[in-house]
Amino acid sequence: EKLVINDLKAVKSTFHDHNLKLESIVFPKNQVNHLKLLKKEGIKVYREKDLLSYNNSNPFLKLFKSQFDYWFGLDPILSLPYYNHGLIAVPGSLLFRISSLGIKKYQSNRVLIKKALKGLELAVNEKKIFHIWFHPFNFAFKEKEHFEALEIILKRAKELRDEKKLEIYTLKDYVGNF
Repeated sequence: EKLVINDLKAVKSTFHDHNLKLESIVFPKNQVNHLKLLKKEGIKVYREKDLLSYNNSNPFLKLFKSQFDYWFGLDPILSLPYYNHGLIAVPGSLLFRISSLGIKKYQSNRVLIKKALKGLELAVNEKKIFHIWFHPFNFAFKEKEHFEALEIILKRAKELRDEKKLEIYTLKDYVGNF
């Protein structure tokens, strides 16, 4: 716990130097922890783990479904934010990446595009959150394919926003809007 407090102090100091306020957090490796402490330290919102249709399956079924999802793209799971220990939790819907490991590195960006576009349409129709996220380093592998896919998805998101069908939020935007 002392390590978390020290890390937060360092981050807050850096934010302060740039006239920023630390209110949102993404946990390393999605290891959600220390929520009460984070609330006490002024954090208001965090990204929760992705909601996956196969998370609670038996190990064999989970492996099969995850591989099927990776290659063919199951519909993403949408959500609504909720309070957890006084913080706003925003579950992820899609980790946007083309893997660089094993046989998955041969995946085309078409599956990501299909899945993300489906997530946007579902968000509009169901009035829920489609939370797409990525790590910047994910784009180091198949950079061109990642950016081409992201451009298609962002173009569609902009169209939906311009039509007043979709609202686009950062994690911090949930503070005061939820």
